[in-house]
Amino acid sequence: MSTLSVRKAIQSEMNPHSCNNAVITGPGMKKIGAAAESDGIVRPGEALQIADLLVKGHTPPKPGQVMTMACPEHPASYFSIDGAAKKEANALFVRNSLPYGKNEAVIRAKINAVLDQNGWGEQLAKKPNTTGLHAIEISNKLMVDGPKVEALLNSKTGKFFVKVTGSGMGGPQHIGPFYYGPNSVDLKAPVIKDSTLNKMRAALMKNLDTLEFSASGMPLGVKYTRAELMREKHPDGYTYSALIPTGVVYPGAPSADPNKATQIYIERSGGFAGLTEVAGPISLK
Repeated sequence: MSTLSVRKAIQSEMNPHSCNNAVITGPGMKKIGAAAESDGIVRPGEALQIADLLVKGHTPPKPGQVMTMACPEHPASYFSIDGAAKKEANALFVRNSLPYGKNEAVIRAKINAVLDQNGWGEQLAKKPNTTGLHAIEISNKLMVDGPKVEALLNSKTGKFFVKVTGSGMGGPQHIGPFYYGPNSVDLKAPVIKDSTLNKMRAALMKNLDTLEFSASGMPLGVKYTRAELMREKHPDGYTYSALIPTGVVYPGAPSADPNKATQIYIERSGGFAGLTEVAGPISLK
């Protein structure tokens, strides 16, 4: 509903109990989440408050655990958060496609897949309207004179801008920040599991010597999910990626689970000539 409403919901759960500090429980977190979702959209200020509870909350003491004679034992700012509350918070982030808690790594991986394939997008002449967008750090190389790259995400539509801030190397004109996009990511697409990636890498290595690469393109009308499998570590090396058939190219068409794919195509890019070619399909059975 609003940042203030979520703050009040959190404060209502922060009441100390007898001589104990406050404890955020599963039912309590459910009330906090309900306040955030009451109008159908969880804003950055609301989500950040809930994510902050996961970061700052302590594991509740076990029954019978020795305590000091102080009452309360910890400073007033100390609070505990139980496993059920953590589960509720992370479930909130997942169902709203928010880049916080355990879902942060999932969203980052999906955005990275888009950036690996399409780059940052077109540079914008001025800063876009970022109100209501969720910021997620993609990479930060400021300590080695590289840029800091962030995505500014609309968690409802999957549209995002890329914000790039330079370290200042080369002069203040290279600091920015600079904005690129808009880009788009499928937030509801299933995540590719590590076990699936390992199976695809094994299939690649098994077939690598016999693959016939061509620049003629892929079958038309098929939607693919892309996942990098292997990168040769020298200047003229190739990068090999899996192209996983996940449905048909049609607005609103559902995406199949890439973890259930039975075959994939292999994309080879880079090399001395810098070409992108495709081979396959190869079987994952």
